[in-house]
Order: sequence, then C-alpha cells, then structure tokens
Amino acid sequence: MAAIESIDLSRLKEPLALIFTADEEIGCLGAKRLAEVRPFAAQYAIVGEPTLLQPMRAGKGYCLAEITVRGREAHSAYPGLGASAIFRAARLIERIERIAEELKSDQRAGFDPPYTSANVGIINGGSAKNVVAGECHFTLEWRPIPGQKSDHVLNLVKQAVADLQQPDSDFVCEIDAARADESFETRADSALVQFLEQVSGNASGTVAFGTEAPSMIALGADAVVFGPGDIRVAHRTGEFVPADQLHECVNILRRAIERFCM
Repeated sequence: MAAIESIDLSRLKEPLALIFTADEEIGCLGAKRLAEVRPFAAQYAIVGEPTLLQPMRAGKGYCLAEITVRGREAHSAYPGLGASAIFRAARLIERIERIAEELKSDQRAGFDPPYTSANVGIINGGSAKNVVAGECHFTLEWRPIPGQKSDHVLNLVKQAVADLQQPDSDFVCEIDAARADESFETRADSALVQFLEQVSGNASGTVAFGTEAPSMIALGADAVVFGPGDIRVAHRTGEFVPADQLHECVNILRRAIERFCM
C-alpha cells in the first residue's frame, strides 16, 4: 500500500493487483481458493514474507498428517488383556525416523537443509498411568523439496504401517492427510528474479518454509518470495521487522511496479 501511494495509477500500462488472503497460517486457504476460481491471470507475483530482502525463487512444500493409532485398554497389571496403542505408535514413529534418514539421500543444492525434512511435533496418548493405552495420536509434518511429490512421504508411512500390520493383525492406524502444499521453483533467468536481485543487491535463494507462491504460480505467474524481516525471529514473542528494511522494501516494490506495469 505504501509503495502504491507514490504511484500515478493513471500511468499504468499493465494490470496491477494487490492480493490479500485469509488463513495463510492454517493452510494458505485463501490463496488456494483464489487459484481455484482463477478470477484473473498473472505474469509476475511478489509474495510477501520475511526474507531479509533476499529474493527467494524456490521453496519447499509443507505437508501435515494427523495419525491415530488404536490399541485395546486393560489394567496395566494384566497387559496381556490389552494392546498398547503407545507401544504401537512408538514402533511406527521409529519407522518414520528411519524414513527421515532415508530422505536425506535425495538432495537439492541451495536448500537448508538440502533434503525433505520430517518432524513429529506433537504426541498424546493414554488415559491413566495404570491403564494400557487404547489410543495414541501424533502429528507428522514434512517439507518436500522441489521435484518430489507432496505425497511421497505419506506413501512411505502407509507402507510402514502395512509392514507393522504383518506381525500384528490388530494394528489399527488412521491417517488424516490434513494438508499438502506444493513446493515451487521459478527460473533463475526470470525477469522478476533478475530485477529483484539487481535492486536488492542480493543473489536469489531458497526458503524451507511454506508460502503462497504455488498458488500464484497456478495463476500463471513467475513468483518470488520477498520481504523485510527475518523468518528466524518470526512466530515468537518479541518478533520484529527492522524499520530500515521496511522503508527499503517500499522503495523496491515501487520500482518493481514502475518496471513491470508502467
């Protein structure tokens, strides 16, 4: 908005759109809806994220699965009468850890880390200390590198479940693949990439976090993630964006409008 205030919009020769989306943090739902209805096509898109004013031309995807493992409750004094969902979940998580190690063999230079990462971030299970757990729930997230299908890890986990069911026919596991955001990559020779490299003085790079760039690409755009601030201080108490970077970003966005729309 600040960049546009200094622009004489009557001089625009190409369309200019400001896109404001909802629910980015819970799955980029607004951007995905926009890409689905396709109200317009786009040639170039700058996606605002904290990148220290470094243009990011490629990014990992973001996928999430909610996994529930079932067991059979019993008094812990008589474990043979039950089946521990926590023990079963532990065996599955151990397999997921092995999958995470195997994923390191498929690498893309320029990313940090250069492979698809996986993380079990939350786990809950059981009802009491003296009860064999009847249910265990955990979340699994993974961030696929460009060129790797978003369901690759999901399929590996499903195969791990099938393997665990061979010796344990009562092993019940439900997987809710709640989110699958694609990775993205824009050509290094894109006019937008080269322009942002020139005006920012920074070589283009990559991001390991999910963004709305894939939805902009679905609209036909060369998409670059770019903005002031550092993602490493985001999502925590005391997060901030340096004022000088804010002012410089406004200047760069104004110059981008002049370059591509006037």
